[in-house]
Amino acid sequence: MTPVQSVSMRSSVIDGVIFDFDGTLTEPGAIDFAKIRAEIGCPDQAMILDYLRSIPSEVARARAEEILLHHERVAADASKPAPGAEELVLELREKGYRVGILTRNTTDSVFRALHNFSQLSPSHFDAIVSRDDPVSVKPHGDSVRYTAGRMGVLPERTLMVGDYRDDVVAGREAGSWTCFLSQESRESLENGSPPQQIAGLPADVRPDYCVSALLELRPLLQRHCRLQQGKVPNSVLEPLLSSAISAAQRSDVLVGPGIGIDSAVIGTNSASPLAITCDPITFATDDPADLLVTINANDLACSGASPRWLTLTALFPPETTEYDVHAVVRGVDRAAAAVGIALVAGHTEITDSVTRPVLAATVFGSLITQKPIPHPNPSIQPGDRLFLTKSAAIEGTFILASHYRDVLIHRGVRPQVIDTAADWRSKLSVLHEATVAWQQPGTRALHDVTEGGVATALREMARAHRIRFLVERDRIPIAEETRIITKALSIDPLGLIGSGSLLVVVSAHASSQFHSECVEQGISATEIGTVTTVGESGLDGSVPAFATDELARFSSAAR
Repeated sequence: MTPVQSVSMRSSVIDGVIFDFDGTLTEPGAIDFAKIRAEIGCPDQAMILDYLRSIPSEVARARAEEILLHHERVAADASKPAPGAEELVLELREKGYRVGILTRNTTDSVFRALHNFSQLSPSHFDAIVSRDDPVSVKPHGDSVRYTAGRMGVLPERTLMVGDYRDDVVAGREAGSWTCFLSQESRESLENGSPPQQIAGLPADVRPDYCVSALLELRPLLQRHCRLQQGKVPNSVLEPLLSSAISAAQRSDVLVGPGIGIDSAVIGTNSASPLAITCDPITFATDDPADLLVTINANDLACSGASPRWLTLTALFPPETTEYDVHAVVRGVDRAAAAVGIALVAGHTEITDSVTRPVLAATVFGSLITQKPIPHPNPSIQPGDRLFLTKSAAIEGTFILASHYRDVLIHRGVRPQVIDTAADWRSKLSVLHEATVAWQQPGTRALHDVTEGGVATALREMARAHRIRFLVERDRIPIAEETRIITKALSIDPLGLIGSGSLLVVVSAHASSQFHSECVEQGISATEIGTVTTVGESGLDGSVPAFATDELARFSSAAR
């Protein structure tokens, strides 16, 4: 046998699903194995097919095989689809999965049974592999490898689903993901944790998952879909963060992780708590060092902190020179010094894990507010006003103008418009407006716009503070350069990365004073909505949602 592939080496992507047939895609109990054993004289603990091969007399073996075939045909004619089987297979095919059947039964029996399915036929399966095929039957891993090959998928990117130990054993030997369909229990074996005893399985047979119904495969398979480029979706992060236990067990964590929370806040022995944030630069840019410092400082400022210390992790691809390393590290040091931040520690490495430099910073700062801003903030009330500083999609417009100049000119954008937007680097910081905002007595909460644009930032802020906004889409300011550039590239500016602008919730009675102070300080601030409800999160209005940032979507399509 081929050695079992290490689970840790498997791809977590699943492209195909192999189903056992009897008792998995069909309702269990159609075939009476005990009666078959009794009629052919097979011991209770022996596998029927193995016993048949062991019968020395050809005549006796042929008679026993005919008894087995008779029972299989009768069972096939009486078979009924398992609950959800047809719905699930059709759904998987619609989503682009390869789907196959692997059974120790005969092909004829499978085809007979499929006549009892109202929505499925053999044509709905990319492969139907039975004991008639030239491959060892389950529990041999070759059976799964052979079926996956017929389906056109890799075994390690395949889920083997069945209701018997042989299904699990064969799948694991092939290096596939495995799911045991139990009629008695349901367990999910996550993150490699050792499984407990599962009803119907020996203790040494360990599937990756166990479900009690086929439709329970839906969320399981969703976890194994490829995620799009950009920030990990909030729908993925939220259950992870809400169930995290490490921060909850420490009393000095004043503000822990959460959706829409820009920085953590840690209590210290000093008078002022410590705010901490981290962010990387993963896309190509002419000056990643300056942008790295800016986006991290923005997060701390939104949390009511003054950024002071920075640690740097810099991963460089092969072919990096000493010149490249010096340029990046010195660039980060200069950018940090320009805003009063000290580069205090870090790590640099050359690795073939990246194809271009990836920079990540962790920035620490001291609170300038009297106490950490709670999430949710109980001071937020219905009627509070929502402001956006500057305009939407500042960073995205800057990046597009800097990196897609030729494309924009080809699509009719005037060079003057492109040059203006390409000079927006100084607009990317929100330190000034955040400081001004926190000095106003009516300021309730801040959140900077980053990946996913204003649309995503609004939803993140609503979720972090458990509030519902009514946003007037037409009031969201969009600079003329942004309108021209995004229209030329068929990009929605509301979903475009937007460092440089700030969402601010201000009490209703202080909104006029806040706006006046912004005008006096030279800050553009536009009221775009109101808080309508406290205690539940949501966004009313016509602001669309984006599964991935518009820059990531455009860049991926442009490759």
